[in-house]
Amino acid sequence: NDNSIGAYDTPLKTLEAAINKIGSNVGYVYIQDYGELTSAVTVPSGANITFMSSDYSRTGTPIDDIITVRRNAGLVSGPMFRTNGGTMRFSNLVLDGNREGAAGNTAPILSADSGTIGIMSGAALQNNQVKANGTGSAIQISGSANLEMNYGTVTGNISGDRGAVNFDSTGKFTVQNLVTIEGNTLSSGEKANVYLPAGKYMTVAGDLDASAIGITTAQLPDASANGTSTQDSQEIKVAVPL
Repeated sequence: NDNSIGAYDTPLKTLEAAINKIGSNVGYVYIQDYGELTSAVTVPSGANITFMSSDYSRTGTPIDDIITVRRNAGLVSGPMFRTNGGTMRFSNLVLDGNREGAAGNTAPILSADSGTIGIMSGAALQNNQVKANGTGSAIQISGSANLEMNYGTVTGNISGDRGAVNFDSTGKFTVQNLVTIEGNTLSSGEKANVYLPAGKYMTVAGDLDASAIGITTAQLPDASANGTSTQDSQEIKVAVPL
C-alpha cells in the first residue's frame, strides 16, 4: 500500500506515492508489477526520477522480467507520463499506449514542456495512437524541454500529422548508442517516425551503432542541379555532432 516503506518486500501501491517520497530529489522507481494507468503520472519540477523494472521480486528473488505499463482505455485526454521542469528517464520498461482499447486518445505516451525526458537501455514506447493533429504519438517535446535517447525503441505508434517523436523545442534532442525509431506511421499509413519542424535537428552525442531513425522535416530543401548543392537553402540540417 502507499503507506509502505517502498522497499522490494514492502512496495508502494502507486507511482504517485513513490514520486511523492522522492520529492524534488534524485531517485529511482523500481516497478515489480503495475495495473493500467488511469491518469497521467506527473514528475514535478526539480525532481529527477528514473522509472525501471525491478531487479527483485517481493520475496527478494532476483528477476529479469521487463514490466509493461499500459494506458487504460479511459485515459484518452492526457499523456501517460508528463513533466514541466523535472527530469524523467525510463530504462528496461515498456510503455504501451493500448491503441486498440483507448479509442479516441488525443495524447502521446510522454510529454514535456520544460525539463528532460530520457529514454535509456531496454526502454520501449509502443502501440499508442493519437487522434489529434500537432502532437507526437509517442513523445511530444515542446517549449524548452530536452529529449535524450541513449538506446531505446519507439515503434508501432500512429499519429495524425506529426511523427512518433515530435521535437518542437528550443532544447536539445540528443541521440547515442543503439536507438530505434521506426515502424511508426500516420493514420493514412505514411511513415511518421521523427518529425522535425523548421530549424530543429538532432545532436549526435556518441556512436550510434546500428541505429535506425526515420526522419521527416517540415521544411524541404530547394532543388539543386545534378544533386549538387550550391546554396544553403538546398540543404536541410537534421543532425549535428556534439
